[in-house]
Amino acid sequence: MCDLRCDPSLSQEDLPVLTVELLRVFVHSEIETLNLVFSDVNNRMLFECLSLERLKDEVGVEQTAECEEWEDLADESSFSGLIPYHAGSIRTLDLSYCHSLEGGVKLVAQFVESFPKLTRLSIAGCFSSVAGPETFSAIAHSMPTLKYLDLSGCFWLNDSLLRSHLLAISPSALEVYEWGDAAAEDLEGGTPTELPLPNLERLTLRMCSVSSRTVSYIMSCRPQLTIITS
Repeated sequence: MCDLRCDPSLSQEDLPVLTVELLRVFVHSEIETLNLVFSDVNNRMLFECLSLERLKDEVGVEQTAECEEWEDLADESSFSGLIPYHAGSIRTLDLSYCHSLEGGVKLVAQFVESFPKLTRLSIAGCFSSVAGPETFSAIAHSMPTLKYLDLSGCFWLNDSLLRSHLLAISPSALEVYEWGDAAAEDLEGGTPTELPLPNLERLTLRMCSVSSRTVSYIMSCRPQLTIITS
């Protein structure tokens, strides 16, 4: 396990500076858990840390290469299509309250490429009202191996967003659908195997603006899913 979370009680001035170099000291090829809670990690830092060593092998650059040479290699296009050297074994990724992360489809695409064995993900307290819904939508439709997802403290999450991305029903259909104890196969979209995040077992929604009615309805449609709200 790599635990580099920061103490939230510290002031911004007292927080340790997280760098790619520091991350790479702790992250190695056998690590299964990466905990970066409350850290200042950003997108570029996270994926460069996981990709640089593999990139060295790919391009044949010596370990003692000058910094300027690495800066030339470290642009975003350099990592496209590579399977990161370090990340293959990571199963748990905790990015809770990492406010420097930029969400969206691009970030989730990096998750899919970088963490092929990922089953636990926390993005609690992350992202803006614009990036948050886009990120959740991308996770729901492109990360089917997830078993545990923590969205606690995500102020942008609401009933409509949760139902549309966990039950595969469009928001317009939800407005006219009669709520009840319907099974998932009765929903538009069909059987449970066709639902987003088909292997999801636990969803944590502490401090979210989601009604108990929505939570109960989703769990009635997805009996294998437990939703924790407190």
